[in-house]
Amino acid sequence: MQEDLNFEELLKRSKLNNDSDAINKVAIIGAGIMGQGIAQTLSGSGIEVLLVEKDEQSLEAAKR
Repeated sequence: MQEDLNFEELLKRSKLNNDSDAINKVAIIGAGIMGQGIAQTLSGSGIEVLLVEKDEQSLEAAKR
């Protein structure tokens, strides 16, 4: 039987296991709508996020 998990649940399980394979840092390329959402979700889960964007204005908008 396949278990359906959402992104947040997978992150939570990764952190609870204190496993050396746990996700601790993530780089996201692109600070558009999707990149911002992913960065917010990950950082809210306590994961260090590096957000890369070539357009300075888009990067500043993502920070806000």
